[in-house]
Amino acid sequence: MIEDDGRTIACPACGSLRVRPSKRLKPGDLALALKLQRAYRCRQCRRRFPVRTGAFSRSGNLRAALRRRVRRLMNRRPERVGRHTLVVLLGAAALVALFLYWLARMPGGGA
Repeated sequence: MIEDDGRTIACPACGSLRVRPSKRLKPGDLALALKLQRAYRCRQCRRRFPVRTGAFSRSGNLRAALRRRVRRLMNRRPERVGRHTLVVLLGAAALVALFLYWLARMPGGGA
């Protein structure tokens, strides 16, 4: 017996509770994964059937899962600025300062 989302998964053909997740070997398994489903196999009648499952089914819905993911990303610490980035920024600031100094020293440029 397997429980997913608090419900018991039973075979739709024979009603047996002896089911297991099936191996993902068939080309249609990719389409099932895109629909947030997983193939299960009955141990009694050997029938293979899809069941809605996955990361979003435990959370209730897709919106709640995305909201949690965004919250996690927003709470992350900002990454440190690398030494190379710092050198480039300081160089750019020095060039801007030199340009402004040059403009101020030009005849008629300071007015």
